[in-house]
Amino acid sequence: MGAEMSDVIEKFDTLCDEATAAFGEELDISYEMSLLRILKFVKENLGCKEDFICRFENILMSNNSPFEVVAFCMRELQWSEIKDFVVLTMNPSQDHS
Repeated sequence: MGAEMSDVIEKFDTLCDEATAAFGEELDISYEMSLLRILKFVKENLGCKEDFICRFENILMSNNSPFEVVAFCMRELQWSEIKDFVVLTMNPSQDHS
């Protein structure tokens, strides 16, 4: 991962931290606004998609990250990798009908 790539991921992590703080009403920006910032940032940096996928998967597996970040972004982005990850990892039933 190059320096530019790590800067992008660092910024993504910062935006996610801000969303967590906004969710806890610790910031002046609204939770929805913080989610919109994350979505906009991801869309502006699609060259880092693989890294974002890893981050989204980490959020889904973590108990202390707001998974709404992933749900909110995927409503628009519709990345099959995240959908497949959710189905394979988080679906308690193996019925894929």
